[in-house]
Amino acid sequence: MKKLLMLLLLTVLISFSTDSAEFNYGVNIDLGGSTLTCSNLKDALEFYQLGDMDIKEYTTKATPGFGFELGGYFEYLISEAMNLRFSINYLSIRSTISIDRIEDDSHTDLTWRKDIQSKATFSLNFINIPIVCKFKLGETGKVFLLGGLEFKFPMNAEMSSEEIVLDETYTLGELTDSQIVTVKYDSNIDSIYTTMTDLILGAGMEFPFGSSVMEILININIPLSKQQLYTSNPWFHDIAENNEAFTFNGKNDIYKDTGKLLDDFTNWSLFITATYRLGSIGGSKTEH
Repeated sequence: MKKLLMLLLLTVLISFSTDSAEFNYGVNIDLGGSTLTCSNLKDALEFYQLGDMDIKEYTTKATPGFGFELGGYFEYLISEAMNLRFSINYLSIRSTISIDRIEDDSHTDLTWRKDIQSKATFSLNFINIPIVCKFKLGETGKVFLLGGLEFKFPMNAEMSSEEIVLDETYTLGELTDSQIVTVKYDSNIDSIYTTMTDLILGAGMEFPFGSSVMEILININIPLSKQQLYTSNPWFHDIAENNEAFTFNGKNDIYKDTGKLLDDFTNWSLFITATYRLGSIGGSKTEH
């Protein structure tokens, strides 16, 4: 993957150094949603539920969160129908993974019930470099498709945990004790250090805006790489009952008990992007 990135960068640099080359440059802002998923976590929870008759429910759910991206782009005009675009952006995304567990020791006379509703909200920040080809459609070329790769370099990541724990005790079918505890705790994620790669697919339209050109497009980021997400914070491991799945010790315990290694977190994103062309440099082989 690094060789491919270097090849694409070299292509852009060679293009810029050619006397007859022409390219546009501008700024872009992206707004949308982003979701983190982990199939191994879902499989591990189902494994636990099958092996313990007290566990009545053990589910995981990914909820999309807000994402935004801000940066600039350079666009090399290969032909009237195709451009090569290189961008450098700051990307910030949020996403939530909820784990709900209900345990009920109803097969004994002295019974208890525990209901844990947990929510782990992730905040991830990247410097990302998308390299895409833009294909113009029709005679006017105002409508276009684009596709390419995005390389995301992690800057920092944080996790916020919130759990509501309901403990109930029953004696001969009668509720004798009930307690509700809410626990919140934040921690840095120290597992993200490798580059993440996405496939970008999108479509859009360009139109005059003032004295220049603006684009509105929709693009989806399809993850091509997987990642681990955990904290080594010992306090987090001690405090969070369900969210300890996102701790170093917790993920290792899950692997020992179920054989599921939590190293398959992926990040899906859908953005609406607006670009504004600041200017053009180079030859005049393409009319705009």
